[in-house]
Amino acid sequence: MKHHARVVSTTALLAIVGCSAAPSEDWTDAEQAVVQTGVTYTLVSVLSNKCLEIAGGSTANLAALQVATCASSARQQFRFEDMGGGFYRIRNVNSNLCLDVEGRSTSNGARVVQWTCGTGTNQQFSARDLGGTVHNLLARHSGQSLDVFNFGTVDGTPVVQWPLLNNSNQQFRLTPVTGGGGSGGAGGTAGSGGAPSAGGTPGSAADRCGIANLNPSAPPRALTLSGNLGTHDPALIGAHGRFYLFSTGNNVGAKTSTNLTSWQAAPEVFSSLARPAWLSQQVPGVSNLWAPDISFFGGQYHLYYSASSFGSNRSCIGHLTRPALDSGNWTERGPVICSNVTSSDNWNAIDPNVVTDQNGTPWLSFGSFWGGIKMIQLDQSGARVGNALTSLAARPNAGGAVEAPFIVRRCGFYYLFVSWDTCCQGANSTYNLRVGRSSSVTGPYVDRAGTALMQGGGTLVLQGDARWRGPGHNAVLFTSSAAYNVYHAYDAQNNGAPVLRVSELAWDGSGWPISGGP
Repeated sequence: MKHHARVVSTTALLAIVGCSAAPSEDWTDAEQAVVQTGVTYTLVSVLSNKCLEIAGGSTANLAALQVATCASSARQQFRFEDMGGGFYRIRNVNSNLCLDVEGRSTSNGARVVQWTCGTGTNQQFSARDLGGTVHNLLARHSGQSLDVFNFGTVDGTPVVQWPLLNNSNQQFRLTPVTGGGGSGGAGGTAGSGGAPSAGGTPGSAADRCGIANLNPSAPPRALTLSGNLGTHDPALIGAHGRFYLFSTGNNVGAKTSTNLTSWQAAPEVFSSLARPAWLSQQVPGVSNLWAPDISFFGGQYHLYYSASSFGSNRSCIGHLTRPALDSGNWTERGPVICSNVTSSDNWNAIDPNVVTDQNGTPWLSFGSFWGGIKMIQLDQSGARVGNALTSLAARPNAGGAVEAPFIVRRCGFYYLFVSWDTCCQGANSTYNLRVGRSSSVTGPYVDRAGTALMQGGGTLVLQGDARWRGPGHNAVLFTSSAAYNVYHAYDAQNNGAPVLRVSELAWDGSGWPISGGP
């Protein structure tokens, strides 16, 4: 299902608001309000580059709207609901309550709080487009603008209403929250990839109920790709106006695209960064670096990658960070977890994937064969929290052949995608994609038939055909209007070479994903 932008005439908007509520400067045709429903946004103050949030993550009525350092947290995520006439109710993802001018006040300086969602004009706002993603947000009942009180830039500064002066404390960037294998941004039509947003969080907690609903008359399809497509174990994210893809390679492979369909090679991650000494010390014989994951949380991009050797579970997951993907350099953070290095473990520390839960807490899932898929909690720096190890999926009656977890949240459920059977055999590979879901990020996960993934359950999502063999090791990408399944498959028409594949992904009426492809 596509959600198209609603364009509101500024003349009509002024007529609705009334002359007394009009801004002090004339609006032009270029200032039409454009807001997409069905999209989850962060609202970023242009003044401080901090995010609007509900204080303390409260779910109670009258909790205040304030600014705070941006984090991957549902309390900083909002959805716009069309109320007609160019006005929108703004619902907080964490509390499910709506922004409200306290006491229906029309006075300067009245607080903006959250309250049980209703239809009153004190819960309706219009967006004045200032160019790009920057907007003023105007309360319908008073005509006044949301305003960061007294030009405050410290965490906890309240948001109030104030006559529109169009200063930077009344300007907000509406940034789509995207992720699950990468962050897309304001998406276009399915198949175009849309425009990637800055930042975002793969696997973020946004519910996305209005995105990627199955249309039986237009089922998901595979996109037509071009350019540099040789890929194994892809992971990607949208940032700075493009998509960044990372994959298995000598030194972690990389590619970029502006549209999801045309791909260009980029320098490998460790081409300009020396491999850390711990790699060969803790994983003797390590050669290629496998199956990376890219995510954004805690104000940094996080790249996790696998160090191992084929058939062994003496393995480590390494960790790099950087503040931007289009500038600066990676910083080495060391291994986040290892298996069979200083202990005897029946699991394998490879194939990492990060998901953030509804509270903004990051979790790292990983695993390949042996005891199956595991999960640990991370802190906002990306380091492990405590020693707890949670089991998510296993195949005790199939030689343990499950690996490559990827988790996304959609419409009240976390979806755990895994790859079954064998990779890396060219056209003889038998990889296939399976999925289970849970209302909790830590499980238990079950498939469509109700079989636990810990007991070998898994609903089939994708399997190979005559040409594209062994599709697997997928990532899931959400843009603001669509979802995509990103994976590799082995091309039987090209000696079984691993190739990047991108297919549309949609959820049926029962809440289960359907993928195009292979």
